Amino acid sequence: PRAINLSKLESNGSMPSGDSVQSAAISTFFWLLSGNTCWLLLPPIVMFTRVYFVCHWVCDTIVGAIIGGLISYAVLQFS
Repeated sequence: PRAINLSKLESNGSMPSGDSVQSAAISTFFWLLSGNTCWLLLPPIVMFTRVYFVCHWVCDTIVGAIIGGLISYAVLQFS
């Protein structure tokens, strides 16, 4: 199979990583509702793939995960 260079397809590498924000928000939400810690495995997997495919820097994904987790926490606390 032919290799696909995903970094060329990515046109706007940004801070923070939107994929990391979404995965952390969703997993934090379900973790806080269910108490099942398996949900916490999702963000590191997404963060790794974003860095592996050279779409983001490590710090982009870390900041994104923090923002996503805080948003979910805040939504559940204030709703």
